[in-house]
Amino acid sequence: MWKTSVGLSTTIQFIEAAKPGDRIVARAIEIRRNFRTGFYRIEIFHEQNLISTMEAVSYRKDHYFIELDVQD
Repeated sequence: MWKTSVGLSTTIQFIEAAKPGDRIVARAIEIRRNFRTGFYRIEIFHEQNLISTMEAVSYRKDHYFIELDVQD
């Protein structure tokens, strides 16, 4: 089960535009996490080209999501 998390802040830099039909891939890295907050860096690629970056801060609440069956 996962705790409910809400976004506190995000900053996005758009380096290049993706075009319709482009396949993009995002890579997220957790920079740091403590009891309530998490800090993340997300990079978005088209092929080998970095097209966007994002930094995000999240806040975890005491509430939990309803447990779901996760399928691979």
